[in-house]
Amino acid sequence: MLTMPWALLALTALPALGAIYWFRRRSRKQIVSSLMFWQDHRQVRAGGRVLDRMQTPLLLLLELAAAALLAVAAAAPALRRADTRSPLFVVLDDSLSMQAGGARSARDLAVEALLEEIGTDQYAVRFIRAGATVSLMGQAVRSAPDARTLLADWTCQSPGADLARAVGLAGEIGGRNARVLVVTDHAPAAPLDGSRVRHWSFGREQPNAAFTAAQRSDGLTGGKVLLEVANFSDAGRSVSLQASGAITRQWALDLPAGGRGRVLADLPPGAGPLSARIGDDALAADNAVTLVSESASPVRAAVRIADEPLKKAALRALGACRGVIVAQDRPDVIFTDAAVAGDERAWRVRILSGKDAKAFTGPFVVDKAHPLADGLDLAGVIWAAGKDARPAGRALVTVGENVLLADHEWAPGRHEVQLALDGSLSTVLESPAWPVLVSNVAAWRARALPGPARANLALGVQGQLTLGDDVAAVQLTSPGRPPRTLAAHDRQVAFEADRAGEYTASAGASRWTFACNALAEGESDLRACRPGRWGAWDQVKLFGHELVDVSYLALLAVLGVLVVHAVLAARAPRSQP
Repeated sequence: MLTMPWALLALTALPALGAIYWFRRRSRKQIVSSLMFWQDHRQVRAGGRVLDRMQTPLLLLLELAAAALLAVAAAAPALRRADTRSPLFVVLDDSLSMQAGGARSARDLAVEALLEEIGTDQYAVRFIRAGATVSLMGQAVRSAPDARTLLADWTCQSPGADLARAVGLAGEIGGRNARVLVVTDHAPAAPLDGSRVRHWSFGREQPNAAFTAAQRSDGLTGGKVLLEVANFSDAGRSVSLQASGAITRQWALDLPAGGRGRVLADLPPGAGPLSARIGDDALAADNAVTLVSESASPVRAAVRIADEPLKKAALRALGACRGVIVAQDRPDVIFTDAAVAGDERAWRVRILSGKDAKAFTGPFVVDKAHPLADGLDLAGVIWAAGKDARPAGRALVTVGENVLLADHEWAPGRHEVQLALDGSLSTVLESPAWPVLVSNVAAWRARALPGPARANLALGVQGQLTLGDDVAAVQLTSPGRPPRTLAAHDRQVAFEADRAGEYTASAGASRWTFACNALAEGESDLRACRPGRWGAWDQVKLFGHELVDVSYLALLAVLGVLVVHAVLAARAPRSQP
């Protein structure tokens, strides 16, 4: 390595030195009467404009060699020490758009370029996968075959790429002298640090159509499905959307440039999985979606209230709740005004009437962080409660020093909502706050029942599963990976849906199915993709600590050449007077 290569400009003096030997004035015989006026009759002028045969070529070669070696020494040559070399960190864009292009995708082109680069570099290479999260890939490699093995796990299925964070991780691990190579499909978002970061892009601008939304709802009387397709191109196009499975239909969508089209269809009761797809184009991952049933076990609610107006109000509110069945046997939640409601496994909503009721008009303080407070508005409500009705547990609604609504966890994972309410003096039962409160109780209980919070997930979203009391773990099967066991914490299991496809969780005879779809609008839009290479590593700044200065070797060589030149020049014959 030459640390000051500009010093090689001194080599331009070599042609001038050669010219002096080629252009010499020829001596002529001149008869004169006396030499007394000649200071040195042996002096010969070596310059001139007459082209003559080169004289004493060996001395010329030695002088040229000395001049060349001096130029090399001025360029400060240095050698790298293998024992102090810093690794090369390669940041890999793991987002979906790297799959665009089919057999010659940006990922495939990047792999070819990386293997060629690694084959000519003696440095250790560390790969960093930059997706929605950032992680190191395996150990450092030093050869192209080892790199090829690691790159096989580079699947490019993330809904985004946090390149800045990955570059930061490379700097934290490698220090200020680390070399960083970013491999992606678009130009850098900001000017690069010219001393340590290089940016390679292998993307191409291509038109693409993609699913950007896919939602499904299921109920006892049927369901609905919503599909949205976007046209990420600068020209209009017609897209054929086909659905199969739960329903079999086909739609023709005429999409303007940059436009979107939506379809809404009804599903029959108990419908199974539904698949939808559009035609193939630049990116295949966003051309198909699968939606499984979102139907969950209904919440069984029992009403065991002696007060008739309160009972009618509870039944009326429960009848308006979606996914709730009023049933007295095997209830999941019990609405009661008694101290003992039975069914110890069920949640309870206990109404405390009390004596000597007092009416309150506010201001009411509501704990908005609790699930029961979602959308609960008590403005203009008159709330009456007996003086001896004192709800226990976490206070959710208070007025002054009086607690009107509280959440009491009387057993692990089991709750009793205590409500201080005198319906005869209150307007709560006739206000919108009452059905909102009952609906929140039902939704909160539904989320605690065994089953998935959502069965259809977008890529990169976390899947959540609630288990029964007697289930400690589930076996999860996910696309492209071997089955793995996930332990439950407080009856909850969570997993990252990081690959599109079907996920299955099983525990004994129970089985739950999830569908993950590639709905990543930012990755489907390929109009900003560009090929190119940016940045360069500053050799001196990055490798200065690895270099050993060997310019002294060139200077020793110059000294040796000059000694030989002096010996030969001294032995050369002199002209006689």
